[in-house]
Amino acid sequence: MGHKDNVNSVAFSPDGRYLVSGSRDSTVRLWDVGSSTPWGRRLTGHSKDVTSVTFSADGKFIVSGSKDNTLCIWSTSPNDAMSEAFEWPGKPNARVRSVAFSPDGKSVAAGTGNIIYLGDVTTSTLLGSPIAGHPEDIYSIAFSPDGERIASGGKDKTLRLWDAATGRVIRSLSSSFGGGEARLVLTDPDNINQSGIEIEAKLPGRREQELSLLSGGERSLTSVALVFALLRVSPTPFCVLDEVDAALDESNVGRFCELLKDLSRETQFIVITHNRNTVETADVIYGITMGKESSSQVVSLRLDEINKDYLI
Repeated sequence: MGHKDNVNSVAFSPDGRYLVSGSRDSTVRLWDVGSSTPWGRRLTGHSKDVTSVTFSADGKFIVSGSKDNTLCIWSTSPNDAMSEAFEWPGKPNARVRSVAFSPDGKSVAAGTGNIIYLGDVTTSTLLGSPIAGHPEDIYSIAFSPDGERIASGGKDKTLRLWDAATGRVIRSLSSSFGGGEARLVLTDPDNINQSGIEIEAKLPGRREQELSLLSGGERSLTSVALVFALLRVSPTPFCVLDEVDAALDESNVGRFCELLKDLSRETQFIVITHNRNTVETADVIYGITMGKESSSQVVSLRLDEINKDYLI
């Protein structure tokens, strides 16, 4: 049993054992290459033609794009009925012509009409604002092996490269302020090696402004969003943050802590702070206190080991 209409797109799994196909009959199918037989169930998350399909780098997920302007994330496990679909807010009836997973499998990129959208695989939500792509429809899209660039090809006969970090800045700033947009601008685009970078941010309900025109707390949170965006693109084993929350009010400290917890799954953070809300986010606290002999002592405390004996 195959599809009931034309097959528009096919892709091999990373290990070469399976094949995925997307059809004009709006279904996605998995195939066992060795036996040339269907594997698992027919996936029916779209209402119109499936135009593009691909596997994640680890082979655990499939992403499919459709003419109905939706993107579906599928689990390759036959026992997992996961079908997370989300609709791209593109122009009316704009089809998803091309999709691609980031190398780490955490993000997907889709070309919808002439716009590039980035999506979060785990939450099935858009990552910030779309990237204005080509003057005409985008036909193909791909991530670089390191995940730092996105390439797109369009009907306008051009190939364009995009910095994935720009999309991450948009996501981080939107998470920090509960919305808004941001972009990175070269101060001297003709001399990239010597050029500086300016951050232009548009906070919710505000006009677009340069970083220097924002308040102290807004500048701090925007700068933190940039650092966190770069960490998402290229995680480091550990990161030291020294009093970065000093200028933030209580609500913004809460947003900062949420971003910190999210990134701490890949990077170990060493945070120097006097803010009690930031301290409560930590797994381990180190402090300096005066000992019995009037000498400074380092005291450490693991918050997950606190019991009622420590509480007053």
